[in-house]
Amino acid sequence: MAEQVPVGAVLVGAGVMIGSALLLHVLGRRAADGRLRRNGLIGIRLPSTLSSDTAWRAGHRAAQRPTDIGAAGLGLAGVLAFLLQESKAGFVASVLLGAGWLLAWVLIGAKKAAAAAEAASSPETR
Repeated sequence: MAEQVPVGAVLVGAGVMIGSALLLHVLGRRAADGRLRRNGLIGIRLPSTLSSDTAWRAGHRAAQRPTDIGAAGLGLAGVLAFLLQESKAGFVASVLLGAGWLLAWVLIGAKKAAAAAEAASSPETR
């Protein structure tokens, strides 16, 4: 029989994944619609997105869909981690797949954000 994951680890692991997914979704939406302004801590912090408020918003608007897809996958993986707590292998696989999914979509979003921010900052668009 598969060894069960300790309840505390399940609650913390799945809770952090689900909570992080919700936070990422909310902050991504706020940055995309202008409610989260350029700052020193939160958001897609690339030279291109930090170059102006216009570039910041353009970059976050372009990255909104990939950010939402990444957050949704992480949240789903957190739910699966909770449901698969009877199996250490299932729990660990859920956590790792969720982290990998999020990383892939964050990188896709960052690439889209950089391109949109550079376009918004170019002299031809002014």
